[in-house]
Amino acid sequence: MTWLDNDTAAALRQEFAVALDPAHTSSWRDAFASVPRHVFVPSFYTQGAAGAWERVGPGDPGYLEAVYSDHALTTQIDERGIPTSSSSEPSVMLAMLDALDARDGDTVFELGTGTGYNAALLSHRIGEQNVTSIDVDPELTGAAAQRLADAGLHPFIGTGDGAGGWPHRAPYQRFIATAALRAIPNAFLKQAAPGAVIVAPVGYGILRVTMTAPGHGTGWFLPTPAHFMPAVAPPCRLHSTRPGKPRPPRPRQRRVTSWDGCGSPSHWHCPGTPRARGVMKGAS
Repeated sequence: MTWLDNDTAAALRQEFAVALDPAHTSSWRDAFASVPRHVFVPSFYTQGAAGAWERVGPGDPGYLEAVYSDHALTTQIDERGIPTSSSSEPSVMLAMLDALDARDGDTVFELGTGTGYNAALLSHRIGEQNVTSIDVDPELTGAAAQRLADAGLHPFIGTGDGAGGWPHRAPYQRFIATAALRAIPNAFLKQAAPGAVIVAPVGYGILRVTMTAPGHGTGWFLPTPAHFMPAVAPPCRLHSTRPGKPRPPRPRQRRVTSWDGCGSPSHWHCPGTPRARGVMKGAS
């Protein structure tokens, strides 16, 4: 055991997994029992009676018990005190992963890296090499990549507009979104493998779609209601060497991400920019 995981955390995690799936009917139970959520939620915020946010970390009473409970945890707030990222309610995560029905060897695209916890669960279950996770916020993706590495996991983490997918690693057999969408992004349909499954929060429900033909799919809403933070597109910064001839930002290479920017290098505009409202990102 290391500081990343001790006997107390391990025991709480086992109880946590049993509480999420008492009948042991989910193929994801072992992932919840094995992946240390506290590594991905090293601190969170709670509101006091007066509405002020208070940070809770490993040295505070009840920290581990809160992390290994079936509650969403606010993990990022802005300068105005507005939550901008969170670790989702684990039972909702389990319901979405069950609906995703990912099998060994399936390639999975995740919109909304958030804390990295959901990417860790996916990596544990289907293999890190099959997981692509994208978030708009470089602060989130950088922290998530480090936490994943601390947990011994190295899925592909990228910074950009997740609604544009990540065409360089397509096609995908499975798509999962952890930020609320107004509709299924067209990029998902274009980058989907035949028979792909998409699970995403749309409105106040969680939609599960199965691709039936190129660009077409059918599905239904899960019985589990959910409210996720809305997806937001990154700001687009165009550069030009000649008047009227903008060119895309040059990719910046890092070990844990392919590049930071708007969509893929072939995009000369920021896909989905009109959808941006506020500053909320993915939650997972």
